Amino acid sequence: SVLGEIRRLHLLPKKTRMVKEIISSCWPAATEIDPILENAKPFTADAIIANPPPFGHIHVAEALAIPLHIMFPQPWYYGTRLFPHPMAGLSYKAPSTTASDLLSSRNISGERNFQSYFLFEQLTWTSFGDFINYWRQHVLKIGRIRAGTLGGGLIGRSDVPFSAMWSPSFVPKPDDWPEHAQVVGTFNPPPAVKATFDEAQFAPVSEWLAAGVKPVFIGFGSMVIHEPEKLAAVIIEAAETTQQRIVVQSNWTQITVGKSPLCYDIGPC
Repeated sequence: SVLGEIRRLHLLPKKTRMVKEIISSCWPAATEIDPILENAKPFTADAIIANPPPFGHIHVAEALAIPLHIMFPQPWYYGTRLFPHPMAGLSYKAPSTTASDLLSSRNISGERNFQSYFLFEQLTWTSFGDFINYWRQHVLKIGRIRAGTLGGGLIGRSDVPFSAMWSPSFVPKPDDWPEHAQVVGTFNPPPAVKATFDEAQFAPVSEWLAAGVKPVFIGFGSMVIHEPEKLAAVIIEAAETTQQRIVVQSNWTQITVGKSPLCYDIGPC
């Protein structure tokens, strides 16, 4: 979250370099031969499907004059009064206890939630706008975004479609989202598609998966967990109470739950 970044200012230079590398990678990703895929052929993208963190997606789409579709398992870009931007560090407590004013602009916490989406994008633009403008001009060969035009709001102003990748039974589409922002459910490969992987490297987890009923997967991605032991205890208690097998993927924070036979750690990925 933004508050988390403020608490760890010493990490900002490293993270800034990382984000700039990600932004720069967007152009070759849409226009050059895949450096990993064998026998890859030259291509230029006809459309771009991206998640929000690359930042460069809309600029590449503009340079190539092709459509852009954002897909992500967290709310982004399009504000709602129901809950804040996931990077804002604000409370997820419901902004109102009555349905009648849950979406009312008079509801202070609801309005704060709504504005957190715009403010986060503007903060991001403030941090990387100069770099993006240089990249647009010298790499993408398109014009700079002029100061005062609120460069962080490009996605919203352009009505870029947004597919929220979670079940509407879990969190329905907010009533104040536009038509082109939809909750579409989780993405799963067709049953006929079988993923290939190094079976020897992942033999332990494969054996665990085959030893019982299908587990629930819990992943924490780039979240920083302040009390990982407490969270691990909650997960283990939930598994043992329900007798539900659980696979846990930690990432930036190690979460250890393997002491329960119902739980399996796959560590950071």
